[in-house]
Amino acid sequence: MKSDVKSARASRRRFSLTETLASQCAVINTLDSAIHRSRKVFQREVHSSPSHRLERTLRGSRCACA
Repeated sequence: MKSDVKSARASRRRFSLTETLASQCAVINTLDSAIHRSRKVFQREVHSSPSHRLERTLRGSRCACA
């Protein structure tokens, strides 16, 4: 009887840890996606700015920020 209780507790603990890990992975993936999107937006804004266009013209179309 005691071993059944211990086994059930251990099983619940494992499930809880798995659930926690899954939720942490979901948060990390969400943050990673947000960072990737904001980086793309930032690069798009930088590449379209007048000063960046002038720099590309002066450097012969080579971009220094790559």
